Amino acid sequence: MINNNRFYLTTLVQSLRSGNSPDCYNAALTLEELKDSAAVPDLVDALTDRNPLVRQLAATVLGKIGDRRAAPALLKLLSDPNLPVRWLVIGSLGDIADSDSVQSLEEMLHDKDWGVRYLAVEALGKIGNRQSVPSLLDVLLNDPIMSVRTMAAYVLGKIDSDEAVPGLIVAWQSKADEDLCWFSYKSLYRIGTPEALTAIEPWLILDNES
Repeated sequence: MINNNRFYLTTLVQSLRSGNSPDCYNAALTLEELKDSAAVPDLVDALTDRNPLVRQLAATVLGKIGDRRAAPALLKLLSDPNLPVRWLVIGSLGDIADSDSVQSLEEMLHDKDWGVRYLAVEALGKIGNRQSVPSLLDVLLNDPIMSVRTMAAYVLGKIDSDEAVPGLIVAWQSKADEDLCWFSYKSLYRIGTPEALTAIEPWLILDNES
């Protein structure tokens, strides 16, 4: 039974690598539903395929399976020449949530593509390592794209570190963007230190009155 299952998984990965788009997608969907870690070695091998679609699908499935054994191979694709591959790899590293990926994801916060930076912020939030707070604060206060800064505000609340409070107060008080202010406020409320709550006290009163 185990051998038959292994053969089935290998066959699915072969279909994913076939180059035929419908077969590729159907195999990927089946592998995502199965979430069988026995498919990880074959999927890791598929990350080296010359076809970027295959690399995209393999990266996505590995993220859904969530097996940390895939993280080293995924990290190698952070410099892939195909931008969608990089996007999907970053998302999968966030889903796998291996703390060994933190440093490499922090490096992506300086990428020229704002989508890479946005997804790296989101992935770091899923991992939740407080080591990332200084890098995320830099994004919160300095990234040129407001949606990336807003994601950083949200993620800093999820990580729930007192270290983020001063930066979140600056972002909240900047009035630079409605969404940025809102998520900075929500993160300050979630962290809930005296410094954070004092800063947002006027809004807390308004919320209680409404």
